[in-house]
Amino acid sequence: MAGVKPQREAVEIKDLELDKENPRFGWFLASSDDEALGILAERANLKELWESINSQGWQDFEPVIVMPSNDCRSEKRYIVIEGNRRLAALQTLYEPLRLPDRLAKRVPPMSEVARQSLVGGIGVAVVPDRRAAEAFIGFKHVNGPASWTSIAKAKFAADMFARGIADGTEAADVLKDIERALGDTTTSLLRMLVAFKIVEQSFKIGILDKDAVEKGAIDFSHLYTMMPNPAARKFLGLGQDALRPKSIKDNPIKRQYISNLSYLVGWLFGSEEIPKVIKAQGSDRPDLQRVLAHDSAIEVLKETGNLDAAVAKAGLDLDKWRSRLIRAEREAKSLMSDLTDIRIRMERRQKASARKTSLICREAYEIISASLQDRNAD
Repeated sequence: MAGVKPQREAVEIKDLELDKENPRFGWFLASSDDEALGILAERANLKELWESINSQGWQDFEPVIVMPSNDCRSEKRYIVIEGNRRLAALQTLYEPLRLPDRLAKRVPPMSEVARQSLVGGIGVAVVPDRRAAEAFIGFKHVNGPASWTSIAKAKFAADMFARGIADGTEAADVLKDIERALGDTTTSLLRMLVAFKIVEQSFKIGILDKDAVEKGAIDFSHLYTMMPNPAARKFLGLGQDALRPKSIKDNPIKRQYISNLSYLVGWLFGSEEIPKVIKAQGSDRPDLQRVLAHDSAIEVLKETGNLDAAVAKAGLDLDKWRSRLIRAEREAKSLMSDLTDIRIRMERRQKASARKTSLICREAYEIISASLQDRNAD
């Protein structure tokens, strides 16, 4: 944990607070402990934890990580920065009436086994601040066993980035720190963080609805996988050059490109005015990226909302593709017929190079063949 050795203590449940900045809450930062508790009870599936604690008591298999709170009610009051779901399970077992009635009814009575296991408090690991725990939390929730949603991962990385910049660290160095903590590449972090900033801006100006994102109705990956594409970046006014650390900034889309942002959000996620065109990301997203490289195709998509029509306008229609495939077949047959004569004149190095190229061609055509196979033919 960033070289800081945590101090182990036993702390009473009443002296522990939920972390209202936890990425589990998404953009809905809870304004009170009870509101945070309700959000976790609604979204975090506490049922299995209630059952486990009631049957086996509290188990200190993995430390709850905390940092000192600024709350003046107690000299030893802590914010739980790792273990919020477990704390929520304990707090609701102790005081189910802190929840709204419809949620409180779900909480089982606290067993005597559970109650006795909590006498004297629970073991915690105390760190001085959030940065001291970032590496552990990042591994566990971003690439580890207790995975967050993609939007929660992005928020966690964005918070790390903001804290690093606030400390006066250069953006490139902050990204390296996040890369080490999360086990991700700088390239993927750049596209994720820029996309996150675009989503934040979309919330502010009313293009995206927070409820839809929080309920999983919007797939964040649709946006961040567009970020490496030069045509998509140009469409949003981000330029065609590769993303750089300075690309990570608040409100990255300039005013004159807000209309384009509205269209892209609609095409990716759907809106009242703009139909969603991404049905299958593996095929539709590359088509949309190609359309964004042609002004005339973009206009067709804006006017019709029909991705196939826009693809055809961009010169990507089916007949042309089939013609290219037929030409490739003819060329392959010609190469094969000439091989006998050519091979005896090739040097060893030339043969090796030609063989490598032919293997790449074979792999490409095998992928095409597999993709075109009719799965329902049998």
